[in-house]
Amino acid sequence: MKSWDWALAAIVLVFCAPIVAGAVVLYHGWDPAKAYFVGQPGKVAPFADCRWVERTSSDKDPGWECRGVFTGGGLRVNNVRITPRPWDRPTGPVPATVSGPSATQAYTDTSAVQLLGSAIAGLFMMTVPGGVGIYRGRKDIATEYRERRRRWNKWRKRRDLRRELEDIRAEVRDIRRDLDRP
Repeated sequence: MKSWDWALAAIVLVFCAPIVAGAVVLYHGWDPAKAYFVGQPGKVAPFADCRWVERTSSDKDPGWECRGVFTGGGLRVNNVRITPRPWDRPTGPVPATVSGPSATQAYTDTSAVQLLGSAIAGLFMMTVPGGVGIYRGRKDIATEYRERRRRWNKWRKRRDLRRELEDIRAEVRDIRRDLDRP
């Protein structure tokens, strides 16, 4: 590979990878954020087949894996999963919030940190590469801005000179007309 190939690969890795990772994190944080801002509060009546799930490499929290029927505010959603997993086995309806009629998860924890954390992290991951790029290229951006402003001022001066020249030509025509009169 040539040196510019390595440079391009580094740019893609440094700038594109965080954007893609941020998009993935934001995708997973979208439903909880939607539940936080426009969610419907209600209750989930768990099914009888709740099962205990131990902590594994893919699960971050042990607890009772339960699905149930959400009802609240005139909305009924079948087969929603209670998130996060309750430590104690649910014996009755569990207070929860869903993001809408097509929800697959019901959130029992309504704190902003729990529900908005992934969305905020995803947005942060997506904006950092752009901010770093602007910070690193600020001198080039300022130089380009000054160059454009210089060209604009130059064009404006030419325009003003053209207008002045037209005014002078009009005055000369008037003077010639006055001199040609008997």
